[in-house]
Amino acid sequence: MDPYALLYRSTARESLLARDLNDILETARVENPRRGITGLLLHGSLAVLPNAPGGFIQWMEGSEAAVTALFERIAKDPRHVHVTLVAQGPVAELTGRPGPLFGAWSMGFVSLAELPVGLIGFLDEAKRWTSPDTELALAA
Repeated sequence: MDPYALLYRSTARESLLARDLNDILETARVENPRRGITGLLLHGSLAVLPNAPGGFIQWMEGSEAAVTALFERIAKDPRHVHVTLVAQGPVAELTGRPGPLFGAWSMGFVSLAELPVGLIGFLDEAKRWTSPDTELALAA
């Protein structure tokens, strides 16, 4: 069965600290394997808004029930605001290829200076992150 995926973006709260990012990643890397979820979290800011608190883009994949339930919890997390659903559906329909994009990663993390906009921008960037040269650096 093709995994279900969800891509969202949000704005980090101004009070977000590096330890908050570490907490998010540590929790995801423990809990996601239990739920059968894999994915990638991006954090960064836009060059045109250098003083803004930055934002998140996250791709989650797994069963539809698990991904949807996790997104509902994430949407309520006080460490970010303006949670916007960008895309959701079977991975093959969203990406044009079967199987998970980040099947080996309980939750990869990339810190970016420029966040990609929308599904197409994310998928273009994801091609770089899933190459053999970068997989070892990002996997955890």
